[in-house]
Amino acid sequence: MAVGVFSISRIARVMSRASGTRSRIFQKSLLLIGFGLVAVVTNFAKADGPPAEHGAPHDPLTFRQRVEDGPVGMTVTVGPTTAQVAEPIELTIEIQAPEEVAIAWPPYKDKAGPFEVVHAQIVPDVPTSDGRRLWLRKYKLESLVSGEQTIPPVVVGYADRRQDPPDSGAARSSEIPIQITTLLEGQADPRRFRDIKGVVELAAPPRRVVPWVIGATTIGVAVVVAKTVGGSAIFAAIAAAIGGCRVTPKQSANQWALDALQQLEESPLLEHGPAQAFHDRLTRIVLEYLERQFGIHTADQTTDELLQAVQRHGALEQGQSDAVVGLLEMADRVKFARYETAFVDHQQALLAARQLVEQTSSPSRSGEPTHHSGGVV
Repeated sequence: MAVGVFSISRIARVMSRASGTRSRIFQKSLLLIGFGLVAVVTNFAKADGPPAEHGAPHDPLTFRQRVEDGPVGMTVTVGPTTAQVAEPIELTIEIQAPEEVAIAWPPYKDKAGPFEVVHAQIVPDVPTSDGRRLWLRKYKLESLVSGEQTIPPVVVGYADRRQDPPDSGAARSSEIPIQITTLLEGQADPRRFRDIKGVVELAAPPRRVVPWVIGATTIGVAVVVAKTVGGSAIFAAIAAAIGGCRVTPKQSANQWALDALQQLEESPLLEHGPAQAFHDRLTRIVLEYLERQFGIHTADQTTDELLQAVQRHGALEQGQSDAVVGLLEMADRVKFARYETAFVDHQQALLAARQLVEQTSSPSRSGEPTHHSGGVV
């Protein structure tokens, strides 16, 4: 190629001396044509050269090994051989063998030596041009431990059923070293740059004192006026209007319980359930009634602790205690034993709870009842 370019240049110089300006233009044209021809011939020479082997055999970050054993040819490819913690590493096993040869793959289900197998891909075998079969399997491996790690030798067993008895063996690769790196605390990651900014001064929001002073003064004047007039109804109305609170008249414990039982009876839970929701609501009504009427603490206690508290209090007669026991035990069976109750069972339980409230509603049995305002179960 260099000789051709030299010849073209020599001819151009000779013609330039002979013909003046026109020859110089012709000289430049010949030089351009000559370089173009050199480029075309060079490209053809590269295209006719041997193709690069698939899998980048000279890549320092990829392990590739070809193993032949009997009728089996195995190619093992691993990459990259240097990775960070939890970075995927791909292991590819390619097997070529006659169709009559049975293949036994390595048991890579969860582990491949010290590496975790996070994904496995099994490609269906296909025929090759030389009458053999091609098997392919790919595995994604990860390691959470830094340092030098090693994938054990890949061993693929085979049995040649063309012979009697079958000839068996195994294709074995060498150990595959893998370097796992990590970014320890204090080391910089060149791929992530964090800019450190200076202190930013923020202006404090203004404090608005005047509205609070006006509001507090208004409430204080309203309270003084209401007490001076002596009307509790006026005081309640002013407090409700300013504070947004709800004022309800005092209600006895038994009246509250009877109203709550009436609401439960009118709800769809009585007839249609579910059973657990019905019994949960019924037991909440009964337990809160016992706490309001007799001061028996019922919150955060088991069924046995509640029964012991009722018996220690001594406010209930034996039949009334038995009614409480029956209601609580029924609720436990429905909740924990999945016991199913029907509409008739709900009616009987509701009747027992109502009778308990009516029989224990006398102030003489419980002293001064504890009043609570409002309350919805």
